[in-house]
Amino acid sequence: MPVFLFMISGEEKVTPDAAQSDHAWLDVKTGLAQLTFAGHKTALEVIRRDFLDRAPDPLKRITP
Repeated sequence: MPVFLFMISGEEKVTPDAAQSDHAWLDVKTGLAQLTFAGHKTALEVIRRDFLDRAPDPLKRITP
């Protein structure tokens, strides 16, 4: 299961392409409640632990 994570500023506009029908901004608790598959829930928990509960690694920043 591929998982992609991007941190963007709140001003960025999201434009779904043909592969997506919709999007939503959710907090982790709400997101976990809406997910069906255990692997997706695990991925979101890892994202919370590694990216939200601690500062991102500045060496992994991609500058536009």
